[in-house]
Amino acid sequence: MAEATDRPVALITGSSRGIGRACALRLARDGHRVVLSARQDGPELQDAAAAVAELAGAPPLCLPMDVADATQVEAAIKQLFATHRRLDVLVANAGVMDQAPLGLMPADRVERLLSVNTAGALHCLQLGSRLMARRPQGSVVLVSSIVGLQGAAGAVAYAAAKSALVGMTRAAAQELGPRGIRVNAVAPGLVDTAMVADLPVTQRDALIARTALGRIATPDDVAAVVGFLAGPDSAFVTGQVIGVDGGLRL
Repeated sequence: MAEATDRPVALITGSSRGIGRACALRLARDGHRVVLSARQDGPELQDAAAAVAELAGAPPLCLPMDVADATQVEAAIKQLFATHRRLDVLVANAGVMDQAPLGLMPADRVERLLSVNTAGALHCLQLGSRLMARRPQGSVVLVSSIVGLQGAAGAVAYAAAKSALVGMTRAAAQELGPRGIRVNAVAPGLVDTAMVADLPVTQRDALIARTALGRIATPDDVAAVVGFLAGPDSAFVTGQVIGVDGGLRL
């Protein structure tokens, strides 16, 4: 059953933990009606939903989907429309990280990196922007990475997947701007999430030492910039890639 709302609706992919969860909580605090999404409807997604519900006063819509599967994304967007009838903010955050020296990463791992990080973001952008254009207005934030901007030895496939989001951002901003839809990206550096939990302590400490602000980022640091890009204070900002890296040099 459709639920009409005057509150802006925000879909955050990969929102069961880490940066995505922090973005969901930030946007809920900012007054958005949040829609959560993760690959599986497991305990982490339900815990994130409970945290959003505590802020919003009502349980959020949860849409389990694998963003690499365009059919699943289309079904989720249709369910979102059937429930809320609108989409104002899309945060394409779902992603996977994998590293290996050139010549040593199997083809199936390369394909998974590109299908989730690049094609997954494009599936969400294509289908989400169609719904946004019905009003027309909206803000899209793609989550890239400092590795996509600077590159990193041992992470060629990941860098390729994330750097593609930079071109996607700038091209989509030009195409969707006349429809009132803004498209920007954030490029986080080292963030304290499960994705980097397996980094050796020596590598982690070396990265912090190369960060001008002298610390690792929190997911809330990234969510604060996403909140800015999603809100009215960035109404004339589009086609930009904002580093959230504390001055890290790879």
